Amino acid sequence: MNIKSLIGNTGIIIGIILLVGVLLWLTAVFQMVKFVPQNMLITKGAFKIMLHPIYTAVALLVIPGISFLFDTWVGFAIGIILYVISRIFRGQEEKKLDDVFMEEYKTYRSKVILKWI
Repeated sequence: MNIKSLIGNTGIIIGIILLVGVLLWLTAVFQMVKFVPQNMLITKGAFKIMLHPIYTAVALLVIPGISFLFDTWVGFAIGIILYVISRIFRGQEEKKLDDVFMEEYKTYRSKVILKWI
């Protein structure tokens, strides 16, 4: 008996969503803890993929993934609300980064893979 027959295709999809979300989130949190106190702009790892990996991973991957596990739509609604709120307030954070890191931040933004997330 293999894992797919135990949990089915839906379980595999849920597992992938949660795993990707948790890995992105953990990577970003580790980088924040390590580099922000050193006043360094983070441009590698999860931050190379998207501008706001902590917000995005939680709102679009982790919470909806947990929602799948508990068979409820509430996690999707919470995820969408969190994502919209993060998009509203991201400008303040991005302005501060632009003020502090100037050209380095502009260069970083131009190289992010998923600029729209």
